[in-house]
Amino acid sequence: MERIKTQLKEQVTMNKNKTKWIFAATLLLATACASDDTTQTGEQKNEPNTKGYTTFVAGKESTQTRTSLDYDTGNFFWESGDNIFVKDDAGIWQTGSNAVSGTEKSYYKFLLSGAFAGTSYTVFYPGKNGTNDQVTIATAQTQATPADTKHLGEAGDCGIGTATGSSAGFGFKLNHKAAILVFQPYTNDALLKDCYLTKIEVISDNNIAGTYTLDPITKKLTGSGASNTITLNTIGTGAYSNGFPMTNTSANLSTNGAYMVIAPGHHKLRIRYWLMSPTELYLVGSGLMAHPGPLEGTITRDLPIFNYEENNYYDMRADLKVAHYPISNQYYLWDAQQEFWYGHESDQPMENMMGDAPESLYPQNNSDPRWYNEAVFPATASHSAATCPNVNELCWYVQDGDPHWDNNTLWATGGHLTKGGMWLKTQTKIAAANGKNVADLKIAAPDGIDHTTSTAPAQVSNSLIASDMPDANNMNNYFYLPALGQYGKSGGNIVFMQNGYLGYYWSSTPAPSPVNCAYSIGFTNYTISVAGSGTAQSNNRSSAFRLWKADDSDGKYRPIGM
Repeated sequence: MERIKTQLKEQVTMNKNKTKWIFAATLLLATACASDDTTQTGEQKNEPNTKGYTTFVAGKESTQTRTSLDYDTGNFFWESGDNIFVKDDAGIWQTGSNAVSGTEKSYYKFLLSGAFAGTSYTVFYPGKNGTNDQVTIATAQTQATPADTKHLGEAGDCGIGTATGSSAGFGFKLNHKAAILVFQPYTNDALLKDCYLTKIEVISDNNIAGTYTLDPITKKLTGSGASNTITLNTIGTGAYSNGFPMTNTSANLSTNGAYMVIAPGHHKLRIRYWLMSPTELYLVGSGLMAHPGPLEGTITRDLPIFNYEENNYYDMRADLKVAHYPISNQYYLWDAQQEFWYGHESDQPMENMMGDAPESLYPQNNSDPRWYNEAVFPATASHSAATCPNVNELCWYVQDGDPHWDNNTLWATGGHLTKGGMWLKTQTKIAAANGKNVADLKIAAPDGIDHTTSTAPAQVSNSLIASDMPDANNMNNYFYLPALGQYGKSGGNIVFMQNGYLGYYWSSTPAPSPVNCAYSIGFTNYTISVAGSGTAQSNNRSSAFRLWKADDSDGKYRPIGM
């Protein structure tokens, strides 16, 4: 029997300014676990006393049947604690009295009680956490060392085979019934070189874990399972106490190769690589318990539907990188002619809550082209904010945008990793859900009022914030806005603040009052709102916020791979 090793490789094509990921499958052939080979690693040495037992031999000494995997050859090995189950002539389940001890046994004799007068029996290997013909593919799997496969039996690797012989002894070959994903992440992104892989989370469009049955008739793994999510933890001890390193620039099993057992079948998978940076800090906890801790977040890859067949292992090679959002020439007072740091670029602080630029550099009046537009309501923006959404559009985003706070996706700005951002429905989806055209969203807010001309304040908020990103099937219905913070005054200096925690983006609409305010959209993990008709500094035209376009149609903020 031949083992198919499938490599899912990422290729990048460019469509205008938007990056698309295409996952192509190529097939390589390797040796199956049930095929003949001559490897003689860790044979069973001391022959046990077989009196009163029937022996079931896992292959001949040149025909190996195993449960941990040698990646290069496709060979499997029996590991400590492995055992088999067979129904005797009375229909009673029997299991080996001598479970495997030691590691990497390529040949093993199991001793079973009961009567076996026939010439053929079905042998079941349900994994270390299974019994009889019942298999449990674990939702939480653990691998403490790169390229190590000794955990596969505990994770749910399983198999079935036919033993032939006589009461003097039977021989069998095991055919594995699970599928195995072989993750091989690497990176050429300098900011990820110091990171560690702490876990890999796989989310499917159908179940891939839970309890299944080894069917002796079909020789298949049957059942519907119970979970569509499996997490493989990759934190060990010693050199791997932080996880597996991400120092490799190409796929390298020995650096961070990781193995996961899943139920076979057609699956559309979302792969989430969890990385931890020991050098970047992020607030951990909440309220009075909040404190700086190592930054941990995800890089996500959504794969197309694919048939992951039993008795096969699949290379999941991924070039991990994050979106790098520019910080220079990006922050403006409302509708200013020039960017906030124009003429003072060398003074711009780029690290969150850091900076020693003197407060005197802040624009002071309209003699400075960095000063805000002083146009009086109901005028509209005519300079830098002219292409931003108007206040009516902001109201639609807040009320009907189905906001999802994503506190996991990693990104970078100013040369530093961070995370935090909001997914919002596109205007196309919002309009369709309300029986409108996109153009209608500009004309009036959800309350039916055109707040670009009405003096009635448009202060709309929404605290119904979903956690995490939208599911893989609906990603194209949403766009992403990173929480890129703002520049403000603190302790006599101008500092870069709230990066990764709050997002502020201007509209093209000034507020009716006070005259020094303008409408903006702001969000954090628990709320999103339209603000402008008030006296808070966050609404003042002199705030240094980001610019954006409706729907982010140019894709500049969308995280890589999604």
